[in-house]
Amino acid sequence: AQLTWFYDEPLPRPHHLAAYAISRQARAEGFRVLLSGEGGDELFAGYARYDELGQEMSRTHDTSPLVFAHNRVALPRIARFFHDRRFGNAYRFWCAERTHGLDLVNRQLLVDQWTFLQHFLQRSDRMGMAAGVEIRVPLLDLELVKYANGLPGAEKTSNGETKKCLRAVARQAFPGGLADKPKQGFDMPVGSLLCRGPVAELLDDLLLDRPRCAELFDLAGVTETVRSFRAGDNDLWQVVWPLLATELWMRALKATG
Repeated sequence: AQLTWFYDEPLPRPHHLAAYAISRQARAEGFRVLLSGEGGDELFAGYARYDELGQEMSRTHDTSPLVFAHNRVALPRIARFFHDRRFGNAYRFWCAERTHGLDLVNRQLLVDQWTFLQHFLQRSDRMGMAAGVEIRVPLLDLELVKYANGLPGAEKTSNGETKKCLRAVARQAFPGGLADKPKQGFDMPVGSLLCRGPVAELLDDLLLDRPRCAELFDLAGVTETVRSFRAGDNDLWQVVWPLLATELWMRALKATG
């Protein structure tokens, strides 16, 4: 609830807790400024899907993944919470239209820079500030962004290799094969936290007993989702978490007037 107040909106991902924990520990050890690698994936193609979806779009001539790459699984699940069952993302469609003329890898990267990346930057900034730490993003230096966006997509990812040009530079600077290690996510055991212990009890108390988020979402859908999660559909934590975050946000708003 405290982090919800700092973030000023529902915490969309559990990664925020990890970002805050790292920032708080750094502050306790006397650090006031941290450097982050935010932007590296969206500038230099750090996700395997950039190459995979680029090949798919080239083969099928269907560019809808530019808009729905992050939502192929999420949208059907989210639909249960809205009475009219209709969805759209006009801004992502608009971004996709603006990338015409670029190769399919760079089209994806630009759409993500304008959309997906903004979420990560907000997370770093607000969670750092909540702990009294400033987080800076050297990879998003304006001249570096311009240079990276001017590179062909094939120089960034191909044949399953991600961040090709960035890895090539890193190999010259860091020994021991560090540049060739696989991507390691910023994950937390959220599924386990929501299944047992005090967080699980909080989840049930807030979402199964007249939740305030029912003002926004279909109450039956909320109840069905929580009960399905409790019955063993563990993948639903990715839907349960945003519901809990929204509930905490609505309660924080009410508490502060």
